[in-house]
Amino acid sequence: MIKLIGILGKFLPNGWTRILDQERVNYQYITELTNLNQLGVIIIARGLQSQEASIIRNYLTNGGRVLTDFIRLKTLLSDFHYSPTKFRYIIPTLRSPLFLNVNSIDIGQQGLAVNDERPNLYSQTYGKGKIIALPFSLDLAFSNTRTQPKFFYYPSKTKLPYEQVACVSRGELRRLVVNCLRQLLFEQGCYYVHLWYYPNRFNTCFTFRVDTDFSPFPEIGSVLKLAEENKLSFTWFINTRAQAKDLAKFSSWQRSGQDIQLHCFQHNVFPDYARNYANLSRGKDALWAVGIKPIGFAGPFGEWNENLASGLEALDFKYSSEFGLGYDDLPFYPVVKGKKSNVLQIPIHPICVGRLLQAGFNFNEIFLYFKHYINSHYAMREPIMIYDHPHRINQMLQLFDTLFKWIKSMKDIWLTNFTQFMEWWKQRESVNYDTIIQNGQIEISTKDEDKTFFLHIIRPSGDETFIPLRNGSYSLDQLTWTKPPQPIILADGIERIRKGELMLRIKELVNTWHRRLKGQRH
Repeated sequence: MIKLIGILGKFLPNGWTRILDQERVNYQYITELTNLNQLGVIIIARGLQSQEASIIRNYLTNGGRVLTDFIRLKTLLSDFHYSPTKFRYIIPTLRSPLFLNVNSIDIGQQGLAVNDERPNLYSQTYGKGKIIALPFSLDLAFSNTRTQPKFFYYPSKTKLPYEQVACVSRGELRRLVVNCLRQLLFEQGCYYVHLWYYPNRFNTCFTFRVDTDFSPFPEIGSVLKLAEENKLSFTWFINTRAQAKDLAKFSSWQRSGQDIQLHCFQHNVFPDYARNYANLSRGKDALWAVGIKPIGFAGPFGEWNENLASGLEALDFKYSSEFGLGYDDLPFYPVVKGKKSNVLQIPIHPICVGRLLQAGFNFNEIFLYFKHYINSHYAMREPIMIYDHPHRINQMLQLFDTLFKWIKSMKDIWLTNFTQFMEWWKQRESVNYDTIIQNGQIEISTKDEDKTFFLHIIRPSGDETFIPLRNGSYSLDQLTWTKPPQPIILADGIERIRKGELMLRIKELVNTWHRRLKGQRH
């Protein structure tokens, strides 16, 4: 029987609920510590009083499962001790189900350790039960909006590309937490059920984003030809000041199926609300004047801050995309001034051709870099979202044409754009469902039947199946169970991305200063 996941914590957006909401797995808040045996896993998201700790220990003794962090674990087990380390990242040292499809995890804070120099998961039995604890605060990690320059791994290259991105690798954190949750459920013979990420059982999705920056219109037009030849709908984020004379031409592009959105009026993200609002408003008005009503935004330089987010909310934008907040992850809603924003963040892969050229990659190596990224995300069934700028795309037209044709040849990829993906994701959020598994049957109840939605079910053996979101009862034995895709292999030599981090930060400070003087990127 499927047992519910319970969260013991405040009724506020936090790192735990963000991940569960991305997964669309059913959970409940625990308001009273009664009938805990009905719960498969308890997530402890706050400190415990002594009486509460006693009740949870009894739950564990009788076979319960707990997922928490070191700080909260200390309030559960008084004899548990840990110490801070100098490491602000975790690199798995073992091939374990807990690190399935996880490589290097940036946590944006000092990692914690038990009798170890490096932070690592705590995974121990307690009575008939089990505890898994994270060696950092998930809430602190997800509230961290700082950025830093990071190298991005490529297996056969000594010089690596880098970008100024979110300090915390939220996608890696999500996969780690989901792995822990699944493992705790599987150990009790429970199934893991969630609403699938894509419509119609697609394995993944592909989008291509174009930031027009300061490109002349003929340069932009040749990229449109590339999109049309490959029958793809790109999402174009327009610099309305730089392309002011040609804005009306984008209206016909939109009518032909291209996705036209806003990049900026002035190519900058400001620290204050007033200038961000003015920049957004002028850019939006310019597009409205030619019949384009933008609902999406991508911040110049990939930057994001709370004042930008407030401006986007005030001007009714539905989504934005900034790798300074998140990259290589599922969509999520940031927390702005203590409240969950209503502007969806759509993360992308932050490395573009300019960064690869800067790292000394040649044509073939650039193609192989993107192929490596696409293959790994396809295997993990994560979104495949890349971006670039018209002048670099024109430099590499053959490369992108080959890349697009190869992607289109892959099986079960949803070829979409940002706006379509946002609309799907918001529709997915609105769906409610309940499931009960007992006596060899799964019973589904929902008021949101839709043939495009599927439940993804994984049983303790690791086999999986998909069921349409329809009311009814299904025999588990009659369902088609298959093995999931092979997980990505833990990257050999992943520690290389940590070398030279201090010099990289100094270099990026200088480069950022120069770019801001020019107002351009790569």
